[in-house]
Amino acid sequence: ALCCLASFPEGRQLLIDDAVLRSKITAQGLNAVVDEGQWKGLSALFFFALSKVGRQLFIDDADLRAKITYEGLNAVTADGKSALLFIAAYPEGRKLLVDDKGLRDKITAEGLNAALSGGLDSGKSALFFLAGNHDGLQLLEEDKALRNKITDRGLNAIVAEGDDKGKSALFFLAGNPEGLQLLIDDKDLRGKITADGLKAF
Repeated sequence: ALCCLASFPEGRQLLIDDAVLRSKITAQGLNAVVDEGQWKGLSALFFFALSKVGRQLFIDDADLRAKITYEGLNAVTADGKSALLFIAAYPEGRKLLVDDKGLRDKITAEGLNAALSGGLDSGKSALFFLAGNHDGLQLLEEDKALRNKITDRGLNAIVAEGDDKGKSALFFLAGNPEGLQLLIDDKDLRGKITADGLKAF
C-alpha cells in the first residue's frame, strides 16, 4: 500500500500532511523493491526520490530519512534507474547528501556508477549528476570514501544522445578547475580514466 501511496501526488501529499500516518512507515516498507509486474525494481523510496516534494520530505523528516537502507537507496532497475540517481540529479537531493553523512555513507559503488540505458539520458548516472554540478563536485572533493567508490565504468560512461551527447562524469571533472584539481591530486581516480573516456567529446 505504501508503494501505491508514494506513486501518486495525492498519496505523497497525504503522507506529508499526516505525521502520524508517516510515522507508521517502516524501513522495510520504505525500501522493499517490487519483484514483478509493471513496477518491478521500484519501491516507495524510489517514488519519493522521483518527486520534488518527496525529496523535500526527506530533508524535513530526519526520522524517515534514517529509515533509508543501503539496499533501497542503491537498488537499480533494469534500465539503470535508482532512488540515488534521482536524489543526485536535483539540487534538494544533493543538499540531502551534502548535509547527511550517514545517508551518504550508504551509497554503494553500484548505485553511484549505474548508468541509465535507453533514451536521451542513456549513460547518465548518479556520479554524472554529482560531477556535473558544483555542490556534487564539492562533495566528491571533500569525501574521499565516496570518491573511492567511483569505478572506471562510471567515470567514463558517455551520454549517447540529446543535449549532453558526448559528455561524461570525466568530461565534467576535466572541464572544471575544481574537478581538474581533483584529478591532479587523486592518482587512484586518475588511474580509472580509460582511452575511450579520454577521447570522447
